[in-house]
Amino acid sequence: MGPLTKEIPEIDFRSIRDILRLRWWIVPLCMLIGVGLLFAQESDLQTIPSSVTVSRSYAPRNETARLAIFGIDTASIKEYPKFRDQLIKVRHDAELEIKKMLGSQVDFVITKTEPQVSLVTSQDNAGSPILTLTSAGEPNYELTCLAALEKTCSQVLDIVAQEIISARVSAITSGMKQVADDLQRVLDQTNSLQPTLELQLSALRSTMKSLTGEIILVDESVEAQGPTVSSVKKSTYVFGAGLGFLASVLIILQLTYTDDKIRSSRKLQSLTSTLAFLGEITGRNTAAEVRQVLAALVSQSRTANRSLITLISVDPDTDIDQLMGLMNDDAKLSGLTITKLPSINELSIAQMTDSTSALTVIIARKNFSSLTAVRHAKEVLARSNNSVAGVVLVTPPR
Repeated sequence: MGPLTKEIPEIDFRSIRDILRLRWWIVPLCMLIGVGLLFAQESDLQTIPSSVTVSRSYAPRNETARLAIFGIDTASIKEYPKFRDQLIKVRHDAELEIKKMLGSQVDFVITKTEPQVSLVTSQDNAGSPILTLTSAGEPNYELTCLAALEKTCSQVLDIVAQEIISARVSAITSGMKQVADDLQRVLDQTNSLQPTLELQLSALRSTMKSLTGEIILVDESVEAQGPTVSSVKKSTYVFGAGLGFLASVLIILQLTYTDDKIRSSRKLQSLTSTLAFLGEITGRNTAAEVRQVLAALVSQSRTANRSLITLISVDPDTDIDQLMGLMNDDAKLSGLTITKLPSINELSIAQMTDSTSALTVIIARKNFSSLTAVRHAKEVLARSNNSVAGVVLVTPPR
């Protein structure tokens, strides 16, 4: 047979309908799974932002303020190098340490807030106004890091903070040492005792030894760059439901073609080349359906010249007695005698060989019997020299 003359298989919509009735839950389940998977995927991607900005504010400890009790003007102690020069060294050393620890460079920014400045107005002895500009408080160090992970920024800012501490210790020590050297030169050039200067020099040297450069974390903020879970679009749910519905349709079609259960008479009719389909008793119009089956049996009995009909089920749970009760009266009027035997797998050798004089009818139950079982029953009966009139499909009562 050429490719253009091959028979195109038809879609059995009734089988699909029966499968859908039995396994309707496949559709909502697949839709729910589709929505859940897309939601989980999109929300996972969005809960991991593209980048994170971590900002910290550190307040430096004023370790020179206590020198005022010894009469030392703390304004005379100037950090050296200045902040901008410290910043160059801190950035350079921090970058080297970050690259050594993390294996790559991470962006960070160091700034220093301006101290609070106030303008004080006073008068001199002559009554003339005097304007004095004063500053209060220590300026804070503001550190900012931008990276893919918050953990990375935390490590980076810890490194930068440690480098700032080291730079502060060095700069404050240098400023105090300059004042101490000036005091020492004055003491060396003075022949008389200067207890005040000596006390101040001793205080400076003691303070230099105890310098820590401590800075205290006073504030930290984390800002994620990118959308959050709540921004999952409605179209995501629609798309997920659509994918789930499509998957359920494919599953149902697959079940339709792989399911061996007899869901409709159409499936039995596919065996007409090897086994006659005598009819179906659904229970909707039982009397008419029984007459139609008996008419087919009368035709088969006349052709085979046999009036004895034996009913054999393919499943042990099929109730043949009820079927016989429906058929007996009309069968007798048509000259037929109907008997029954156990299911095909329960037949004894004697029962298989003694029924060779009768026409055998295979009884299959809708939604329970399989095509494989019907074929097996037909082959067993044929091998034991039984004449098989055909198969009848019955629907069990609900």
